[in-house]
Amino acid sequence: MFPPRLHVEQVAAAVEQYRIDTGYLPMSLDDLLDEGPAGLGPYIRGPLSRDHWGRALLYSVDPDGRGFTVFSLGRDGRLGGRGADEDVESAMRDQIPRK
Repeated sequence: MFPPRLHVEQVAAAVEQYRIDTGYLPMSLDDLLDEGPAGLGPYIRGPLSRDHWGRALLYSVDPDGRGFTVFSLGRDGRLGGRGADEDVESAMRDQIPRK
């Protein structure tokens, strides 16, 4: 298994690849587990949808629909924390100007 930060970043990269391939963000990380539009995907395999501690990774799309965040609540499963309990996140924004 990858270190927690690398793991979250890999899933975020899969979300971004889905956006590149389809033109839109997935509704949930579960969308990455299936064959996507035009036969593309899956973008991740089952174990990657869970964090180091066996909990589902969390995913949210920014209100404007241009950015997203993939995150884990760390070992303790609660917001905040330090060390292994620290939250791990990777956030990305669409860099393509939209009209």
